Formats: sequence, structure tokens, C-alpha cells
Amino acid sequence: MDNLIFMALKNINIIILLIIVFISLYVLGKSADYLVEEAVILSVMWDVPKVIIGATIISLGTTIPEVTVSTLAAINGNSAMALGNAIGSIITNNALILGLVIFMGEIVLDKKLIRNQGGFLVFTTLLLSTIGLPVFLKSNQLLISRKAGLFFIILLLLYLYKSINSSKSEGPGERIKGGSNIIQLVKIIFGAFFIIISSKILLPSVEIIALRAGIPESIIAATLISFGTSVPELMTSLTAVKRGHGELAVGNIIGANILNVLFVIGSSALVSEKGLFFPPMYFKLQIPIMILTSVLIYIKGINKDLKFKKRDGIVLLGIYFIYIIMSYIN
Repeated sequence: MDNLIFMALKNINIIILLIIVFISLYVLGKSADYLVEEAVILSVMWDVPKVIIGATIISLGTTIPEVTVSTLAAINGNSAMALGNAIGSIITNNALILGLVIFMGEIVLDKKLIRNQGGFLVFTTLLLSTIGLPVFLKSNQLLISRKAGLFFIILLLLYLYKSINSSKSEGPGERIKGGSNIIQLVKIIFGAFFIIISSKILLPSVEIIALRAGIPESIIAATLISFGTSVPELMTSLTAVKRGHGELAVGNIIGANILNVLFVIGSSALVSEKGLFFPPMYFKLQIPIMILTSVLIYIKGINKDLKFKKRDGIVLLGIYFIYIIMSYIN
């Protein structure tokens, strides 16, 4: 199917391709939003504590586009697209989306959340940055092996278990009576179906545009695709801030980034034939920016005022725009 889609799009006019990319990104974002909404309803129906919805289910839902795009790319042997999409999404979430969220208003942070979740985010980004180095492999290549992918998935399960276990003290949510679990599951499958279809159309469209423009696919994946697949986090976070739930927005972004490492890259490496090859060029820009923005977020957790202020948003937005400019200059 993927080859058929690629061949069908190969000779299409560049303007039409850009329109297809835009429509695919739109459907991807809307489908993910729909999936998250239905997952939240299902969680309440099952009497799951509300803190779980924000910390795990919403983050899992908004990360599905990254998982879909990256795993499809990995299966097709496109490591640069798979890895670049995940790393680029982390940078987009940390710098652009969180920057916009903070710029909209001052956010008071939950000390436990920012220290525990923020600290684990820094740990996962550092782990990603080092586990692919040749010193840990029997090869001179930079590679996220299938074993490393399995290790990430195990860490993911432990992370989810810890989040669920620590949230039990929050108490149960409000149970919805009379709802059908089967119908709710069908709605979730419906949303997932459109995410997969839009991703299958998006990926070859961007590959063709990259080839025609002469831009490395790794750079395209770390900028355009990563922004597109981060649209659910953007929409969810901005909506949360508008409704006065700034901490939910920050928690969603941090949780999504942890899942980008453990779930997106872990599953992509696991399904790939030889693992994900790590472009050395990422250590010049993408990796440093990813670590820098993650550390900046965590620093707020050890700051006495425990607040994100507008100037913090401006700093993060500035980092993002510098990152975009340097990506295309290099």
C-alpha cells in the first residue's frame, strides 16, 4: 500500500503536494483530538482517576501521530524520518508549544510534577543521546538497536505503572453510567483509523517534496513533520491554558515528550529491521537543543517561585526560531 501511495503521488505538481500535506496534517491533528476526547470519556466511564487522564491517556493520545509516522517510516527503512520526527517533536513541544502556552499567561507549577516528571524527561533525553553512541555497541555506527528499543518499551511500561500507582491517592473520577463500552471502543478505533490513513499519505508526500527541494529528509523530519505531528499537543495545551488549567498543559507536554523517547523511538527501533541509524549531524544541533530545552523546564522545578513567566516563554520561542533557522542554514 505504501509503495502504491508513493507512486501515485510521485509525479503530482508540487503545489498539489503541499495541499495534500496540509490536509493530511489537518486530518491527523483532528483525528488525534477526537481520539483523546473519546479516550477521556472511556476513562471516566471506567472510573479512572482524572490525574491519569492528564498524565498518561492524554499524552498517549497526543503522541499517536508521532508513533504512527515514525513506526511506518522505520518499517519502510527510513531511519532518518523515524528518529528525526521524534526528536523534532520533543524540541517543538519544549520550545514552540510550551513557549506559546507560557506567553499566553503566567503558569504556577506543581512542585511534585515538575520535579518528578521534569527530572524523568531530562533522564530520558540524556539516555536517548547516549544509548546510540558507538561506545555502547559492537559497531562504529551510531545506532538505536532493537534491544535498545525493547529497553525503552520496558521503561515506558514502568513509567506508566508508576504514574498510575502514584495517582491512586487522588481518588476516583466521576463515573458515567449507562454508556456503552463497545461503542466507545469503536469510536476510539475510528479515530485511530484516520490517524493511520492520514499518516500514510503524509509520509510519502513529504519525502517527495524533500527530494525535489534537495533538502535532507532528516531535516524535514525534525522540523515540518515534527510540527505537524505535534499539532495535538499544541491544540490540547492551548485549550487547557484558555480554560485556566496551565498545569495540565505543562504536564501534557512533559508526558508527551517522555513518550516520544520511550514509545515513539522505542517502538520504531523495535519494528525496524536493523534498528534506527542515528545521523551524526543531529549531535551538532538537534541533540543539544533537545537537552537544553528539557533542562530549562526542569530547572523551574528547583526554582523557589515555581512559576513560568512570559519571559520564559519568549526565551523558549527564541530558541525554537533559532533552531529552525540553523536547521535550514546547515
